[in-house]
Amino acid sequence: MSGKVKILLKNLLLVSLPALLFFLLLLEGVFRWIIPASHPPDLYFDAAEKMIRYDNRLQPDGLVTSGKWAQVRARWHINNEGWNHLHDYRTERDSAKQRLCVIGDSYIAALLIDVDANFMALLERALGPGHEVYSFGKSGIPASHYLHLNRYVRRFAPDGILVHFVHNDFVESLHDYEVHPECLQLAVRPEGIIEIPPSNLKLARGQWLKRSALFRYLYYNLNVYRLNQNLMFRRRPVYNANVDVAVQHKYRGDLEAVMRYVITTLKKENAGRRLILMMDGPRYDIYAGQLEESSILWINKLFARICQENGVECLDLTEAFARDFQVHRRRFNWDWDAHWNDYGHAVVARAVLDYLRGEKERSE
Repeated sequence: MSGKVKILLKNLLLVSLPALLFFLLLLEGVFRWIIPASHPPDLYFDAAEKMIRYDNRLQPDGLVTSGKWAQVRARWHINNEGWNHLHDYRTERDSAKQRLCVIGDSYIAALLIDVDANFMALLERALGPGHEVYSFGKSGIPASHYLHLNRYVRRFAPDGILVHFVHNDFVESLHDYEVHPECLQLAVRPEGIIEIPPSNLKLARGQWLKRSALFRYLYYNLNVYRLNQNLMFRRRPVYNANVDVAVQHKYRGDLEAVMRYVITTLKKENAGRRLILMMDGPRYDIYAGQLEESSILWINKLFARICQENGVECLDLTEAFARDFQVHRRRFNWDWDAHWNDYGHAVVARAVLDYLRGEKERSE
């Protein structure tokens, strides 16, 4: 390499590196203050409980945003037990109050809604001062892990348990389909269902990246990690309600076995307290006016049938969503995200309130 070329490269580096650094710092400022990048709460793994929860030690309050312009902005608060909730939880009971514990995944974690506006908060206010609603939600957990959460929740001595399910919960419970080491999962074997407990998990690697607003914007707001996932597919999946429809049919036998095991185990382990199992509705089919031709409605029907066979209360949100959409024509989630928006949470709160008050039975 000639001396002139070396000098040219050196000059380019002297100019380009500071310019690149300035540009990155500029973007860091833009996504920190102008278009605030999503900042979900930190996580920690409780080795004693073998459970991932949210960590409130460094930052108990924060802002989650969604969309490339941060159109949705929601405040979260992590309480003393590591859950997104306005209030701290107590194991002791107030004899004058009824306590309902709600279990689920990201729909119950509800990080995309202000902590005082999710359906659990709305329900608690609607029920009045004689009631308290505790929520236990963590993004990305399957139905099998709800069993693990249910066993943890018993320390709070609830009068009732409400467990919310979504359509991908059951296939993702299968250890043979997809391994989630941080979750309790199930294996379907000729001799029956086997529970595979959560493994100890280290979360330190990569956590420091979340301190960068630019990284959080790329990862959470633009979802760049999905680009790699899409390249991995050999075929183009057909999705409905955030599930690959073909996969649901492929594992239909195991899916039913998992569903039956989860429902019957929840019933057995909640003897003496009220248990309500709630199922999300196929909202995109409702919007399209093709509910009866839905490619996933069979999951709702199977869920309701197994609940009925085992004498378990079942609240399917399909009817509430379909009835409300027919009148108001408002969607229950954002265009770029399948989670319930503020209107969806309000509709769910009304549906649960009506069910608890028995208005559904009186109207029939």
